[in-house]
Amino acid sequence: MSHSRSMELDVEKESCELGEPRSNLYQVGKWGAIAVIAYYLLTEHRAHVFAALPFLLLLSCPLMHFFMHGRHGHHNSEEGKN
Repeated sequence: MSHSRSMELDVEKESCELGEPRSNLYQVGKWGAIAVIAYYLLTEHRAHVFAALPFLLLLSCPLMHFFMHGRHGHHNSEEGKN
């Protein structure tokens, strides 16, 4: 095994430990499954999806606040602590 190949394996191992997907094939499969599910929902359950849209819009506000609020960085600072 060459030196460059062992470095590539180390980078792949580190990226997997950080939670990143191993390849673009994973991303293609994930988005393909999402597309199939979305198509099925829109074609077979159109009335149910459209009836739920106002509620999903209202639900998106607290969900975005909950999941995205901690990414500002200023909430977890230790400047004010003694």
